[in-house]
Amino acid sequence: MSLRSKSIIKATLVSISLALAINLLLFFLMTSKGWLIADLSYTPENAPKSIGPSDIIYATVTPLILGALLYALLMRYTRNPNWVYWTFALLLLFLSFINPFMIPGIDISTAVCLNVMHVVCAVISATVLTKMVK
Repeated sequence: MSLRSKSIIKATLVSISLALAINLLLFFLMTSKGWLIADLSYTPENAPKSIGPSDIIYATVTPLILGALLYALLMRYTRNPNWVYWTFALLLLFLSFINPFMIPGIDISTAVCLNVMHVVCAVISATVLTKMVK
């Protein structure tokens, strides 16, 4: 395994750890304050019934792993992978803002809280990968 590969893996693990810690802390804080309503029992029959820590973990880890794979490809095939990665990260961040509002029956404050977690993932991923990987 090359030094660059090890560097990407280390940066990915750091970004996952940071983003998970912050997003889970935000989840419990926002839930306790009533800003994020984790019980979606008022949603249609085929929709998810709640948002829990496992959902936060999945929604944090998956995009960070995919982002790291993208960054590895950019490192290999582009001259300026940091600029391209930041561009992708910001574009996908703005597109991800639509996602929470598509959950049937979700209220505005819950959707905004979920979007705050999207910002955490995007900023941590882009910052850690572009700073730690050489």
